[in-house]
Order: sequence, then structure tokens, then C-alpha cells
Amino acid sequence: MKGIYISLPGITKINLIRQLQKGFQLEEQINDIFENSQVKRLGNSWHFELGNINLKIKVDNIKSYNYISGEITFSYLNPIFDKEHIHSSQIAINQLGGTNGRLTLMNHLRNIEPEIKEWDRILEYICVTVITGYREGEETVNLAETDMPIDKGNLITPIIPLGEPSLIFGEGGSGKSILSLWLANIVTQGVQTDWISAIKKNVLYIDYETNRSEYLVRNNKLANGMGLESPSAIYYRRTQEPMIAIAEIIRAEIQKRDIGFVVVDSAAMACGAEPESAKATTDYYKAIRSFGEDITVLTLAHTTKAETEKKTPFGSAFWTYYARSVWEIKRIDSDKSNQQNIGLYHRKVNNTQLHEPIGYQVKYLSNEINVNGFDITDSTTMNAEIPLIKRIYNYLREADNHKTVNDIVAELEIPEKKRGSVSAMMSRDIGIAKNIKHYGDGLYGVIGIDYDFIKEAELQKMPWDN
Repeated sequence: MKGIYISLPGITKINLIRQLQKGFQLEEQINDIFENSQVKRLGNSWHFELGNINLKIKVDNIKSYNYISGEITFSYLNPIFDKEHIHSSQIAINQLGGTNGRLTLMNHLRNIEPEIKEWDRILEYICVTVITGYREGEETVNLAETDMPIDKGNLITPIIPLGEPSLIFGEGGSGKSILSLWLANIVTQGVQTDWISAIKKNVLYIDYETNRSEYLVRNNKLANGMGLESPSAIYYRRTQEPMIAIAEIIRAEIQKRDIGFVVVDSAAMACGAEPESAKATTDYYKAIRSFGEDITVLTLAHTTKAETEKKTPFGSAFWTYYARSVWEIKRIDSDKSNQQNIGLYHRKVNNTQLHEPIGYQVKYLSNEINVNGFDITDSTTMNAEIPLIKRIYNYLREADNHKTVNDIVAELEIPEKKRGSVSAMMSRDIGIAKNIKHYGDGLYGVIGIDYDFIKEAELQKMPWDN
């Protein structure tokens, strides 16, 4: 880094003159150290390469409490006699003294590697660079002069936005893990259907809750259910360390394996502390956002223990605040022991409207797991969260004749106290209600459907047609 001047403690004017008389050029000496240097920043991780002195430095896991601290690692760019590592320790980046201060570290480095003469200048350069970058954050921009961002769309349509953090939460046994692994398969294969589609990406699955054997079995069965010749090449990593502690390792994995989609199962253990802690939640989202703007992260979470009608992710409200899209998953057992129906309910989304509930049917066979779309309106329990006007519309659309308000109330099990508002709701001319028509005599139907034709066809059916 040519042209950088740093004042050196202990060098008096007389000493400097003597050095200059000997042909010593301070700028040239500094240039000799830094002129072939490179600095890369990945999130809150800094990588330095000082080519002229064969030195590589990494600073990561930056934290700010009373002072700014981090983990610093020194190694050789080109190993010397098969030796690459020099030293690794914690450092108080903006403190000179103390156990982890720069002076203590500098003296230690001088003992370990005395051939590198200017550890004081190196540490000054490293620490100033990190502190400045950490405090500055991103540059200030004029919104009026900034180009509008391009909508990146979805990684998995219609569930997971591309390049954004998403959250699926639900009770234990609701199907979160099997659904997320199936979604990982969808992305790995780049599946395109009329009811779900995905952009093909490499996938990293980070597991805090079960084990590799369990996921091997599940992945093989899902592959069989999808008709694949071999299981999807999902990268799996079992871990117990909080995400903030392993963020650098995960970033390296993402780069090494060209990962585009990361699944984290689950939030409580990944945050490394009580999930109710705002700081723990914030640290988690800082960690996953350091993966890069093009990386999509899906986090699985449990629900609160509170006995309330409205469930939320267990822990801090920041789990919801920081996610771009949030879905609640609910399970209802079918009349078949090897089958479960799953409903996804959209609880939060940025910059667009909430999606209607989505249903999935999971069938467990001896050597297969099949996942298919499920008409959520077929389930009374799952259907309950669909807006009432949409439920009325669906009922009238599938009916074989015009229906009265009494028919609608009885069939949809609408509380008696809402009977009076049903007809008023259907008389609106906005939204889906505009497709519902009053045909007189208290009869309602959907515009465009010939109920008389349906009725006539039913009457003409032969007994063996049933």
C-alpha cells in the first residue's frame, strides 16, 4: 500500500536523521512490507495477505461490547518447511494494553517469529483497517440517485424468496424437518412443476437436532419417492457450535462447494444462547447474512409454549423481524397411519402480500417418502385459517347447484353470530367476492358456472356411474 506513513514510537528526530544518512528511506521500508498486500472483507471477516513478507492474517468473529474484540490468526502464505500456522489468539483490537491487547500480542509474535521485524506496524495496520471497516459499515447513498433494485424472485416458488432469510416455525412433529429436506431436494434437482418450482442450486444442510444416519435414511427415501436414480447430492453438516462461532467455517464451505441454499435446523440451538435473547438472535442473523447477498437461508424454529390461539416462533420477536418471509407449519393426521397432511400459513412477508395457505401431503412407505400438493380446502381443520370469503367462494365453485345462506353457514360450520354478515360479505364488488352473484330468491353462485347444466348432468347419471 504505497504512500502510507505511520509514526513509529521510539524513533526520535535525531535517530531518523541518522537512519536517513545511512540511506534508510522510511517510506520505502513501509512500502517493502505493504506494497504487495491484499485485503478482502467477507461480512465481518477480514483477510490480509502481505506478499513481500510471506504473511497471511485473518480476523473474524468480531464482537463489540466495552471494546472491539475478535479472533486473529497468523500463517505463512507459502509454508516454510511444511509449516503454515504461526499463531492464533483472541485480540482486543482497539486496546494496546491488557492480556489480549496489541502490545502483549506483538511481544508474543516477536518471540515466535523473530524474522519478521515490524510486528508493531503490521498490527497497527491490521487493527486500524478492521476498526475502520467495522465502524463505517456500508457507505451512505442518495436514494434519489440510486437505481431501483431488481426483484430477485423466489428460489422456491411460492415459498422461499431468493437471496433472503426465511423462517418456517411449528410444533414438534409438525413435519418441519422432512419438509425442509424435501425442499432441499427440490432445489438440488431444480424441480419445475405447475405447483412448485425451484432454481437449481447446491445445498448445505446444517443440523443441530438429529444425526447423519437419520438424514441419510430420509434423503434416500425422498429420492425413491421422487423417482431419482440416486439420492440428491445435499451437503450435510452436523454441528453443536452456535452459528456466530462457525460463520467463517460455513462461509468457507459455501465458497468451496458453490452453495446457494442453506438450511438450518434449528434456530434455538443455532443461536448459541437463550432464543429469547435479542442479542443471540441478532448475532445469528448477522452470521447468516455474512454468507453473502446471493445466499438463501431457511431457518427452522419451534413455536412458543404459550397457550394462545396465535402461535409465534419460540424466543425473541427478532426471529420474525429479521426474516424476509415467515411461514407457520401445522400438521393434521389423516385417516391413514402412514400419511400426514401439512399446512403452510404465511405469517409475514416484506414488500408484497401474504400468500394463501399451501397444503402438502406426505406419505411414508417402506422405502419411499412421497410429497405431493394437497388441497388445503379439503381439510376442515386446515381450511379454518383461509379467509371466510375465500372458503365461501370455494364452496360455491364446487357446488352442483345454487346455495342459500343457510346452506353456506351449515356446510362451512360458520358460527351463528356471523350468519348476518355472510350475505353482506358476498354482496361486495371487490376482491374475490366480486365473482359471487345473487341469482334471486336467496340463491348464490359463482359467476361463469352453469349450475343448471351441472344439475341436469347429475340427473342423467346412470346408477353404475356412481
